[in-house]
Amino acid sequence: MRLLVVGDLNVDLIIAGLPALPALGTEQVGTDCSLSPGGSAANVAAGLAALGAEVSLAARVGEDLFGDYLVQAVAELGVGTAPISRDARHRTGITVALACASDRAFATYSGAVRELVPEHIADSALATSDHVHVASVYLVPGVGGRIEELLARARHYGCTTSLDTGFDPAEEWEAERIRRALRHCDVFLPNEVELRELTGESDAETAAGGLAALGPTVVAKLGAEGSLACSPDGCVRRAPAKPVRAIDTTGCGDTFNAAFLLRWLERAPLDDCMRFANAAGALCATRLGGSGVLRGRDEVEAFAG
Repeated sequence: MRLLVVGDLNVDLIIAGLPALPALGTEQVGTDCSLSPGGSAANVAAGLAALGAEVSLAARVGEDLFGDYLVQAVAELGVGTAPISRDARHRTGITVALACASDRAFATYSGAVRELVPEHIADSALATSDHVHVASVYLVPGVGGRIEELLARARHYGCTTSLDTGFDPAEEWEAERIRRALRHCDVFLPNEVELRELTGESDAETAAGGLAALGPTVVAKLGAEGSLACSPDGCVRRAPAKPVRAIDTTGCGDTFNAAFLLRWLERAPLDDCMRFANAAGALCATRLGGSGVLRGRDEVEAFAG
Protein backbone atom coordinates (compact mmCIF):
# COMPACT_ATOMS: atom_id res chain seq x y z
CA MET A 1 0.00 0.00 0.00
CA ARG A 2 1.21 3.50 -0.86
CA LEU A 3 0.31 6.19 1.65
CA LEU A 4 0.36 9.97 1.44
CA VAL A 5 0.37 11.93 4.70
CA VAL A 6 -0.67 15.59 4.51
CA GLY A 7 -0.08 18.25 7.15
CA ASP A 8 2.52 19.78 9.40
CA LEU A 9 6.29 19.43 9.28
CA ASN A 10 8.49 21.50 11.55
CA VAL A 11 11.62 21.30 13.65
CA ASP A 12 11.03 19.77 17.09
CA LEU A 13 13.35 20.86 19.89
CA ILE A 14 12.46 18.66 22.86
CA ILE A 15 13.66 19.13 26.42
CA ALA A 16 12.71 16.05 28.44
CA GLY A 17 13.08 14.70 31.95
CA LEU A 18 11.76 17.84 33.59
CA PRO A 19 10.55 17.36 37.18
CA ALA A 20 7.50 19.48 36.29
CA LEU A 21 6.42 21.91 33.61
CA PRO A 22 7.81 25.35 34.47
CA ALA A 23 5.50 28.07 35.70
CA LEU A 24 5.92 31.61 34.37
CA GLY A 25 9.01 33.27 35.81
CA THR A 26 10.60 29.96 36.84
CA GLU A 27 13.05 27.51 35.30
CA GLN A 28 13.17 23.72 35.35
CA VAL A 29 16.20 21.62 34.36
CA GLY A 30 15.73 18.56 32.16
CA THR A 31 17.84 15.45 31.79
CA ASP A 32 17.81 15.09 27.98
CA CYS A 33 17.10 16.94 24.74
CA SER A 34 16.75 16.22 21.03
CA LEU A 35 16.38 17.96 17.68
CA SER A 36 14.26 16.11 15.13
CA PRO A 37 11.57 16.44 12.46
CA GLY A 38 8.27 17.17 14.15
CA GLY A 39 4.61 17.81 13.54
CA SER A 40 1.81 15.29 13.68
CA ALA A 41 1.95 14.55 9.94
CA ALA A 42 5.71 14.01 10.02
CA ASN A 43 5.42 11.73 13.06
CA VAL A 44 2.74 9.60 11.40
CA ALA A 45 4.78 9.34 8.19
CA ALA A 46 7.93 8.38 10.10
CA GLY A 47 6.01 5.77 12.10
CA LEU A 48 4.58 4.24 8.95
CA ALA A 49 8.00 4.10 7.31
CA ALA A 50 9.51 2.44 10.40
CA LEU A 51 6.77 -0.20 10.25
CA GLY A 52 7.63 -0.96 6.62
CA ALA A 53 5.03 1.06 4.71
CA GLU A 54 5.70 2.99 1.50
CA VAL A 55 4.82 6.55 2.52
CA SER A 56 5.35 10.12 1.33
CA LEU A 57 4.76 13.43 3.11
CA ALA A 58 3.03 16.51 1.69
CA ALA A 59 4.03 19.53 3.77
CA ARG A 60 5.60 22.98 3.40
CA VAL A 61 8.90 24.31 4.76
CA GLY A 62 10.96 27.43 4.22
CA GLU A 63 13.90 27.91 1.88
CA ASP A 64 16.29 28.07 4.83
CA LEU A 65 18.69 25.86 6.81
CA PHE A 66 15.91 24.34 8.92
CA GLY A 67 14.01 23.52 5.73
CA ASP A 68 17.09 21.84 4.24
CA TYR A 69 17.55 19.90 7.46
CA LEU A 70 13.95 18.68 7.53
CA VAL A 71 13.89 17.45 3.93
CA GLN A 72 17.11 15.50 4.50
CA ALA A 73 16.06 14.16 7.92
CA VAL A 74 12.64 13.01 6.69
CA ALA A 75 14.27 11.23 3.74
CA GLU A 76 16.68 9.49 6.12
CA LEU A 77 13.63 8.16 8.02
CA GLY A 78 12.49 6.43 4.84
CA VAL A 79 9.73 8.89 3.93
CA GLY A 80 9.27 10.17 0.38
CA THR A 81 9.88 13.93 0.20
CA ALA A 82 8.79 14.78 -3.35
CA PRO A 83 5.46 16.29 -2.16
CA ILE A 84 7.22 18.65 0.31
CA SER A 85 7.07 22.18 -1.12
CA ARG A 86 9.39 25.09 -0.26
CA ASP A 87 8.29 28.61 0.67
CA ALA A 88 10.53 31.58 -0.13
CA ARG A 89 8.48 34.04 1.96
CA HIS A 90 8.09 32.21 5.26
CA ARG A 91 10.61 30.56 7.55
CA THR A 92 10.42 26.92 8.53
CA GLY A 93 8.24 26.24 11.56
CA ILE A 94 9.71 25.21 14.90
CA THR A 95 8.19 23.77 18.07
CA VAL A 96 9.83 23.72 21.48
CA ALA A 97 8.42 20.85 23.56
CA LEU A 98 8.81 20.65 27.33
CA ALA A 99 8.19 17.14 28.66
CA CYS A 100 7.85 15.69 32.13
CA ALA A 101 6.65 12.21 33.05
CA SER A 102 2.99 13.14 33.37
CA ASP A 103 2.45 15.76 30.67
CA ARG A 104 3.96 18.08 28.08
CA ALA A 105 3.65 21.65 26.81
CA PHE A 106 4.53 23.24 23.48
CA ALA A 107 5.56 26.63 22.13
CA THR A 108 5.38 26.94 18.34
CA TYR A 109 6.33 29.30 15.54
CA SER A 110 4.22 28.06 12.63
CA GLY A 111 5.90 29.84 9.73
CA ALA A 112 5.64 27.92 6.46
CA VAL A 113 3.50 25.21 8.09
CA ARG A 114 0.43 27.46 7.80
CA GLU A 115 0.98 28.13 4.09
CA LEU A 116 0.26 24.64 2.79
CA VAL A 117 -2.90 24.59 0.62
CA PRO A 118 -4.52 21.81 -1.44
CA GLU A 119 -3.05 23.26 -4.65
CA HIS A 120 0.40 22.29 -3.37
CA ILE A 121 -0.68 18.64 -3.47
CA ALA A 122 -0.37 17.46 -7.06
CA ASP A 123 -2.99 15.26 -8.67
CA SER A 124 -0.20 12.79 -9.41
CA ALA A 125 0.54 12.43 -5.68
CA LEU A 126 -3.07 11.43 -5.06
CA ALA A 127 -3.37 9.27 -8.16
CA THR A 128 -0.36 7.18 -7.13
CA SER A 129 -1.53 6.73 -3.52
CA ASP A 130 -3.84 4.12 -2.02
CA HIS A 131 -4.54 5.97 1.22
CA VAL A 132 -4.40 9.63 2.28
CA HIS A 133 -4.06 10.65 5.94
CA VAL A 134 -4.54 14.30 6.92
CA ALA A 135 -3.20 15.66 10.23
CA SER A 136 -3.29 18.86 12.30
CA VAL A 137 -5.92 20.73 10.31
CA TYR A 138 -6.11 23.57 12.84
CA LEU A 139 -2.37 24.21 12.53
CA VAL A 140 -2.52 24.09 8.72
CA PRO A 141 -5.52 26.37 8.04
CA GLY A 142 -5.02 26.40 4.28
CA VAL A 143 -5.78 22.68 4.36
CA GLY A 144 -8.12 22.69 7.35
CA GLY A 145 -10.41 25.32 5.87
CA ARG A 146 -10.85 23.09 2.81
CA ILE A 147 -10.60 19.68 4.43
CA GLU A 148 -13.87 18.43 2.95
CA GLU A 149 -12.62 19.34 -0.54
CA LEU A 150 -9.27 17.59 -0.02
CA LEU A 151 -10.76 14.36 1.33
CA ALA A 152 -13.34 14.28 -1.48
CA ARG A 153 -10.53 14.81 -4.00
CA ALA A 154 -8.58 11.92 -2.52
CA ARG A 155 -11.67 9.72 -2.73
CA HIS A 156 -12.05 10.77 -6.38
CA TYR A 157 -8.64 9.22 -7.09
CA GLY A 158 -9.71 5.98 -5.40
CA CYS A 159 -7.93 6.55 -2.07
CA THR A 160 -9.23 5.55 1.32
CA THR A 161 -8.87 8.41 3.79
CA SER A 162 -8.21 9.14 7.45
CA LEU A 163 -8.13 12.28 9.60
CA ASP A 164 -6.69 13.39 12.91
CA THR A 165 -7.65 17.02 13.48
CA GLY A 166 -5.29 17.56 16.41
CA PHE A 167 -5.94 20.17 19.08
CA ASP A 168 -7.32 23.58 18.11
CA PRO A 169 -5.14 26.25 19.80
CA ALA A 170 -7.90 28.83 19.23
CA GLU A 171 -10.40 26.39 20.80
CA GLU A 172 -13.01 27.27 18.17
CA TRP A 173 -13.13 23.74 16.75
CA GLU A 174 -15.58 24.50 13.91
CA ALA A 175 -17.29 21.21 14.59
CA GLU A 176 -19.81 21.46 11.75
CA ARG A 177 -17.03 21.78 9.17
CA ILE A 178 -15.32 18.70 10.59
CA ARG A 179 -18.59 16.78 10.62
CA ARG A 180 -19.10 17.53 6.92
CA ALA A 181 -15.57 16.34 6.18
CA LEU A 182 -16.16 13.06 8.03
CA ARG A 183 -18.62 12.06 5.31
CA HIS A 184 -15.57 11.68 3.05
CA CYS A 185 -13.46 9.92 5.69
CA ASP A 186 -12.92 6.21 6.37
CA VAL A 187 -11.09 6.47 9.71
CA PHE A 188 -11.23 9.33 12.24
CA LEU A 189 -8.57 9.29 14.98
CA PRO A 190 -9.29 11.86 17.75
CA ASN A 191 -8.10 11.83 21.32
CA GLU A 192 -10.56 12.16 24.20
CA VAL A 193 -10.25 15.98 24.40
CA GLU A 194 -10.87 16.45 20.67
CA LEU A 195 -13.74 13.96 20.77
CA ARG A 196 -15.43 15.89 23.59
CA GLU A 197 -14.92 19.31 22.00
CA LEU A 198 -16.22 18.22 18.59
CA THR A 199 -19.38 16.63 19.97
CA GLY A 200 -20.18 18.25 23.31
CA GLU A 201 -20.46 14.75 24.78
CA SER A 202 -18.53 13.86 27.93
CA ASP A 203 -18.88 10.11 27.41
CA ALA A 204 -16.32 8.87 24.86
CA GLU A 205 -18.43 5.98 23.59
CA THR A 206 -21.48 8.19 23.03
CA ALA A 207 -19.35 10.83 21.28
CA ALA A 208 -17.57 8.31 19.07
CA GLY A 209 -20.81 6.59 18.16
CA GLY A 210 -22.40 9.86 17.07
CA LEU A 211 -19.50 10.67 14.74
CA ALA A 212 -19.30 7.11 13.41
CA ALA A 213 -22.91 7.48 12.27
CA LEU A 214 -21.61 10.03 9.72
CA GLY A 215 -19.61 7.33 7.95
CA PRO A 216 -16.10 6.79 9.38
CA THR A 217 -14.79 4.26 11.84
CA VAL A 218 -13.96 6.42 14.86
CA VAL A 219 -10.92 5.32 16.86
CA ALA A 220 -10.49 7.29 20.07
CA LYS A 221 -7.17 7.47 21.93
CA LEU A 222 -7.99 7.47 25.66
CA GLY A 223 -4.53 7.65 27.28
CA ALA A 224 -4.24 5.34 30.26
CA GLU A 225 -7.65 3.89 29.38
CA GLY A 226 -6.34 2.56 26.07
CA SER A 227 -8.45 3.02 22.95
CA LEU A 228 -12.03 2.72 21.79
CA ALA A 229 -13.36 2.11 18.28
CA CYS A 230 -16.87 2.62 16.96
CA SER A 231 -17.82 1.39 13.50
CA PRO A 232 -20.55 2.99 11.38
CA ASP A 233 -22.70 -0.12 12.05
CA GLY A 234 -22.61 0.64 15.79
CA CYS A 235 -20.07 -2.04 16.73
CA VAL A 236 -17.91 -0.93 19.69
CA ARG A 237 -14.48 -2.27 20.60
CA ARG A 238 -12.13 -1.41 23.47
CA ALA A 239 -8.46 -2.25 23.96
CA PRO A 240 -6.48 -1.68 27.16
CA ALA A 241 -3.33 0.42 27.24
CA LYS A 242 0.10 -1.17 27.59
CA PRO A 243 1.54 0.08 30.90
CA VAL A 244 4.99 1.65 30.61
CA ARG A 245 7.13 4.12 32.47
CA ALA A 246 6.83 7.21 30.29
CA ILE A 247 9.84 9.36 29.44
CA ASP A 248 8.26 11.61 26.81
CA THR A 249 4.69 11.43 25.51
CA THR A 250 5.42 13.59 22.43
CA GLY A 251 4.11 11.84 19.33
CA CYS A 252 2.46 8.89 21.11
CA GLY A 253 -0.89 9.58 19.46
CA ASP A 254 0.76 9.97 16.06
CA THR A 255 2.62 6.68 16.47
CA PHE A 256 -0.68 5.06 17.47
CA ASN A 257 -2.21 6.45 14.26
CA ALA A 258 0.58 5.05 12.10
CA ALA A 259 0.33 1.59 13.62
CA PHE A 260 -3.45 1.49 13.49
CA LEU A 261 -3.57 2.59 9.84
CA LEU A 262 -0.97 0.01 8.83
CA ARG A 263 -3.00 -2.86 10.26
CA TRP A 264 -6.31 -1.37 9.08
CA LEU A 265 -5.01 -1.15 5.52
CA GLU A 266 -3.98 -4.79 5.83
CA ARG A 267 -7.65 -5.47 6.67
CA ALA A 268 -6.86 -6.80 10.13
CA PRO A 269 -9.76 -7.05 12.62
CA LEU A 270 -10.37 -3.90 14.68
CA ASP A 271 -9.26 -5.65 17.88
CA ASP A 272 -5.89 -6.46 16.32
CA CYS A 273 -5.50 -2.94 14.89
CA MET A 274 -6.06 -1.43 18.33
CA ARG A 275 -3.80 -3.92 20.14
CA PHE A 276 -0.96 -3.18 17.73
CA ALA A 277 -1.54 0.58 17.87
CA ASN A 278 -1.68 0.68 21.67
CA ALA A 279 1.66 -1.13 21.81
CA ALA A 280 3.29 1.25 19.32
CA GLY A 281 2.04 4.31 21.20
CA ALA A 282 3.29 2.91 24.50
CA LEU A 283 6.73 2.19 23.03
CA CYS A 284 6.91 5.80 21.80
CA ALA A 285 6.33 7.02 25.37
CA THR A 286 9.47 5.22 26.54
CA ARG A 287 11.70 7.15 24.12
CA LEU A 288 12.58 10.76 23.44
CA GLY A 289 10.96 12.41 20.42
CA GLY A 290 7.97 11.82 18.19
CA SER A 291 9.60 10.73 14.92
CA GLY A 292 12.07 7.94 14.33
CA VAL A 293 11.30 6.27 17.66
CA LEU A 294 10.12 2.87 16.38
CA ARG A 295 12.69 0.25 15.40
CA GLY A 296 10.51 -1.88 13.18
CA ARG A 297 7.37 -3.93 13.05
CA ASP A 298 8.82 -6.97 14.81
CA GLU A 299 9.58 -4.88 17.89
CA VAL A 300 5.99 -3.67 18.14
CA GLU A 301 4.57 -7.15 17.58
CA ALA A 302 6.79 -8.57 20.31
CA PHE A 303 5.84 -5.82 22.74
CA ALA A 304 2.13 -6.16 21.94
CA GLY A 305 2.32 -9.83 22.92
